Amino acid sequence: MENMANVRAGADPIFPSLASFASGLRLEVIGRNSDNSWFLVKIAPQTTGWIVAEVVQLDQELTSLPEVAPPPTPIATSTPVAPPQVIVSPSSAVVRSYISITVRNFKPREVVTIQVLTESGGLIETLGVVANDEGTKSDGFWTPSNMRKGTYRVVARGDMGTVASATLTITK
Repeated sequence: MENMANVRAGADPIFPSLASFASGLRLEVIGRNSDNSWFLVKIAPQTTGWIVAEVVQLDQELTSLPEVAPPPTPIATSTPVAPPQVIVSPSSAVVRSYISITVRNFKPREVVTIQVLTESGGLIETLGVVANDEGTKSDGFWTPSNMRKGTYRVVARGDMGTVASATLTITK
């Protein structure tokens, strides 16, 4: 081997390093992967690992080494992203009551327009625009004044395409 080399848990740099060895150290090579780019080496009596072939000088014929299937490369998993939300509290109110509107989980720096719509989609009122550097949460308050008894939708639309809505019922 030349210079320092890592022995890894699998035949890919994505795997964690199990040990590092300096140039000139002799290791027992006990196998190879299918394209001969990595060798399986013994690093302790009961421990093996994978070392990249380009840093190894073999003292035996490559064809004498058995082909060994390395462990599968781990698949990166994405962190689940919470869906965008509009929370109206209380969700049932009377005209001229105080209503809290919370917008959550929009994209960072997304500009969000909040509107109140009829059930058929007609615009009642645009409540305002919020922008949150982190995209996590923005709060606001609203007092419905010129609305009739009925069910309405509070819709938040972001300028980056995010949309969320909640239902608001005016009881009298």
